[in-house]
Amino acid sequence: MLSLKRFLIFLVLIISLSFISGCEDDELSKALKDRNYDTAINILKDRVEREGETGKLAFYYSVLLGKAYFDIGEYKEAIKYLKRAENVYKKGMWVFGMNYGVDFWIGRSYLELGQYGEAIQYLNKAASIAPTDLKMLASHLEYAGEFRKHYSEYIPTKDICYKWLATAYSRSRQYQRAIEAFNKAMELKPEVGPLDVVHLANVSFAYSQLKQYDNALSTAKKAIEVHKISPIGYFSLAKVYAEMKDYDNAIIYFKKAEELIPNDSYLSYNLALTYIFTNNLEEAIKYLNKTISLLTYHGIGLRFEIIDNFPVVKELYEGPAKREGIEVGDKIIKINGKSTKGSSNKEIRKALRGDLGTQVILTIQRENFEKPIDKFLVREAIVDSSAASALALRSLLNIIKRNIEEAEKDAKFAYSLNSNGEFVKEALATIYIEQGKYDETIRILSNTSK
Repeated sequence: MLSLKRFLIFLVLIISLSFISGCEDDELSKALKDRNYDTAINILKDRVEREGETGKLAFYYSVLLGKAYFDIGEYKEAIKYLKRAENVYKKGMWVFGMNYGVDFWIGRSYLELGQYGEAIQYLNKAASIAPTDLKMLASHLEYAGEFRKHYSEYIPTKDICYKWLATAYSRSRQYQRAIEAFNKAMELKPEVGPLDVVHLANVSFAYSQLKQYDNALSTAKKAIEVHKISPIGYFSLAKVYAEMKDYDNAIIYFKKAEELIPNDSYLSYNLALTYIFTNNLEEAIKYLNKTISLLTYHGIGLRFEIIDNFPVVKELYEGPAKREGIEVGDKIIKINGKSTKGSSNKEIRKALRGDLGTQVILTIQRENFEKPIDKFLVREAIVDSSAASALALRSLLNIIKRNIEEAEKDAKFAYSLNSNGEFVKEALATIYIEQGKYDETIRILSNTSK
């Protein structure tokens, strides 16, 4: 009887594992294994539709689809299908332990979207139900190794949930809770490795914000120790030194991070800020120039969002799209004659951008228009709105250097990109003071927090 029971357990396990590891001729298994997400997502969409809300694999395929979207950075779509998995689940559906991971991946998706309240809610729930070891979920101890091998990327253990919860707390400025959550993770599993560098960096930042600098420094140094070729640890340590106003050491470690990622705009911006604090204006301007250059691309000047499988215009910048009459809410159904349906964010961005001066044709569908409209646009240099602060700081430094004409140009451009930025308002107000436009100065400064 026992041998028969073991045989049946083994048979169930093999069947369940086949959906992920699969037979060699299983197209879905191969696509997931090879990280061929375009193919995997198309197959999974068909299977989700086929299973509907009552099929035995309705939950399972929804989870796989949500996780695939997470892996390519389509976090809203990930949330959509992961929540669908929760909504369709009924007793008797095949879950293979993946029910322990759904809240975790929803929480991670919200974290990537910067929706920290939702991230904390779901990660807390995930931590409360997660197993301490995946072998606890295996149908039989003999097959625990195989279970971990095939399911570990879908089902987090409790310590992993607490680490990501700590990061969510840190990013939401709940620094004491971040430290407490990370300590819970360490109680469960004291070892840290290369994958923990992000969590160590965020906990280091939490300590620094609480002015517990010894803990902040030791945690940042631990991040470097566990992953010496990651810039995150060096950046984290530099930020702690900057918080301590030890700008010389901050510059040393920012530059070590720069050696590993030489073309990161956020890193360049932080170097510029640090040089300002040391009164080295020439180096500060050099890094502001680099920041602005890194945030400049060749495109048409719009931001989109994937809605119902199509890119929809959400924001327009100064550039070809705005000049040629593209409007917020326009659905882009084709780019250069090719349908955009089902394309990822990455694919759409690649299609919209290109060499300076080249043409791109958008076919758009607009509400209350019977037929699609073709728009012929020529790509030009577009400065991303996130460069506004760097432009404003460069303006302020040029005022100090008495390069007023350049300063005015930067200040006005920064204001056109982001009229709500603190540095942006200060830069434009300073220009108005230089020009004796005091009413304009008061108007701008009356809306600042300083």
